[in-house]
Amino acid sequence: LFFTPPPPTRDRSPSRGLGDVYKRQAFAGSMKNIGEKGKHSNVTRTITIKMHDNYFEPAEINVKKDETIKFIVLNVGELVHEFNIATKEMHIKHQPEMQKLIDHEIISFDKIDNRISQSKVIKSSRGKIVDRNDRILAEDIIFYDIGIDLNYFSYKPDEIKFISDLLNIEEQNLRERSSNQRLKFIQISKKVNREKAEALKKEKIQGLVFDERFYRNYPEGEAFSQLIGITDINNDGLQGIELSFQKSLDSLDGRIDFKRDGNGKIIEEVFVPQKDGDLIKLSIDSDYQFIVFDELKRAVIENNASNASAIMIDLDSEEILAITNYPSFNPNNRKSLSDISLVTNKASISLLEPGSVLKPLSISLALDDELINEDTLIDTNPGWVEFEDYRTEDFRNYGILSVSEVIAKSSNVGTVKICSQMNKSRVISGIRSFGIGEYFSEMFLNHREGFLPGEQNISLRGLVSLCYGYGLQTTLLHIAKAYTGILNDGILSLIHISEPTRRTPISYAVFCLK
Repeated sequence: LFFTPPPPTRDRSPSRGLGDVYKRQAFAGSMKNIGEKGKHSNVTRTITIKMHDNYFEPAEINVKKDETIKFIVLNVGELVHEFNIATKEMHIKHQPEMQKLIDHEIISFDKIDNRISQSKVIKSSRGKIVDRNDRILAEDIIFYDIGIDLNYFSYKPDEIKFISDLLNIEEQNLRERSSNQRLKFIQISKKVNREKAEALKKEKIQGLVFDERFYRNYPEGEAFSQLIGITDINNDGLQGIELSFQKSLDSLDGRIDFKRDGNGKIIEEVFVPQKDGDLIKLSIDSDYQFIVFDELKRAVIENNASNASAIMIDLDSEEILAITNYPSFNPNNRKSLSDISLVTNKASISLLEPGSVLKPLSISLALDDELINEDTLIDTNPGWVEFEDYRTEDFRNYGILSVSEVIAKSSNVGTVKICSQMNKSRVISGIRSFGIGEYFSEMFLNHREGFLPGEQNISLRGLVSLCYGYGLQTTLLHIAKAYTGILNDGILSLIHISEPTRRTPISYAVFCLK
């Protein structure tokens, strides 16, 4: 017989096993249009149902009001079958419920497992990110998302007031939401700390549901936010180191699968351990990072600049000690983030025409080819030069300059006269040899390779412009890497940000653009 069972006991804990789902949903729907459980003493007719594998006999049953019918159900097929009396809508709703029982192996094609399967999730944590001195830059912290199961909420005024005061929720708003008869559950607060959650649990307020979750926390704040990046709602990396090391930082929840017999006794248990994410250790030194960030902030304010970026590199170990930008944002309070571009690590992502900072690189090529030497003198009179029908000027007339003075005074005229002696192939291949226009496969840091024109796409006029930093696009990261070749006795560093050495940096260089 199909009948309406008594209301099931509901588990108010956030972890609900399959048995709970089965008890709540297997007899879904109203019975008022079908009938009710009969008594044996009132049976007026007996109907035998034969269940074949692809049809039932009889195909149709006609009943009259107030009849009490006894059904004898025989499975004459090879497969498991179910006999229900319900409306069409109830049968349709019941189909996915039966599929759950199959998915969880309570029902298979040839047998029914009378044991109730349940699973308990063992939550895993995303890997930590630390600096070279093990200072935590990103970690998972347990918080609670709190909701109300309105089927069990008491609606007591003192309890509503207590919840509102503790969670800083408007009391009237909570009253209105909890009184909405169309809802069965409402979420009232996210990311509640352990202390407040324990205070609520202590009050034993019926209907409160506590969902324990890991949230990402960034203890060092805005000085690191664009480097470290952020995670999404699923705690997967969206930007920065969080994204670059996603596979290593990612975690996998474990679970306990167990089955109970009809009396609730556990008779089988399978434990699948969780896998926490790996620890990522960076070459960054937090002390240097804060110093550089503070200096950038001061420079932007004093010079009324829109933004500034800086990179500090250890020339001996080839490690990045600091990389930061200003302005930045608070990664622990993204609701206050009004400009989405602030999440970008401009030091490695934003493209720019480097201008005069490229002059030492192009002039070094002429020195390497022995077209000039340290004793060469360059005549920059009268403070401008005409080349390929284009006039290039200096800030003023510097007269006769040595090669080092051409660089020190950033003479455009001197640079044009030096670079006009070189061919296209040499200039472009030489600049590329510094890493400009290249993607650094060894760099575990999101960056863009930029743009360096090919020799077939550039004129002689464009070539000399390239020598003093125009007609190309690059990043501060590329400029910093290129300069290590000059500052490190001609050896270009393979700069990196992970797996730091344990020694204290001896010599370093800071590169800054604003």
